[in-house]
Amino acid sequence: MKNLKKKITRFFKTDKELFIEELNDYRQILDDAIKILEENIQILKLALAKHIEIGHYLDMKQSNKLIRIESINKLVTQYVDHKKDTAAREMIREKVKEQQKLQCLNEIIDMHNQRIQEYQYRLNKALCVLDNDKSNREAFIIKQKIALQELVISEKLDRGNCKKHIERIKREIIDKESYKELNPKEDTVNEVLIDSEIEKELSIFKLNYSSSNV
Repeated sequence: MKNLKKKITRFFKTDKELFIEELNDYRQILDDAIKILEENIQILKLALAKHIEIGHYLDMKQSNKLIRIESINKLVTQYVDHKKDTAAREMIREKVKEQQKLQCLNEIIDMHNQRIQEYQYRLNKALCVLDNDKSNREAFIIKQKIALQELVISEKLDRGNCKKHIERIKREIIDKESYKELNPKEDTVNEVLIDSEIEKELSIFKLNYSSSNV
């Protein structure tokens, strides 16, 4: 309804009014794209923080597992020195189990580190795009102010006929391709999907951790 009303009212507006409206619409596209990018960046930062927190927990478990294996090695050495072969065999058996658990844990850590790198890449890319979009918006605002000043001068010189001037400014400061690039719907981070990925990965770890008694 709002768009229909806008289309109808366009028939009653002058070239100048339509031009100013188009400038404002383009400015709004820039603002909306930046707003959504900023929201996406916050989501990515939170997701990355959650992954890093889980990563610290996994690293701690890995360190504990290595200490456990080293302790078993010392026990095996002591049993061998005292010719307690049966006890040594049991400790070696325990060591093999611990090594299997460690291997499982290492695989989970590798998968988790890869996920962290992916989110870090997405975050860095989003920050780069945001910086570029902010620069574009700042440049557009300056051009918009200049264009409106020139429009006033053109009206006075051409006695109200500023159509050619408007067309020239459109070519210079409004890049139509940017409308496609700045479509907010095309660059939206799915927060629900990110949370789902985090919970899925954590559940995989818990399943392996629990089943292996890590």
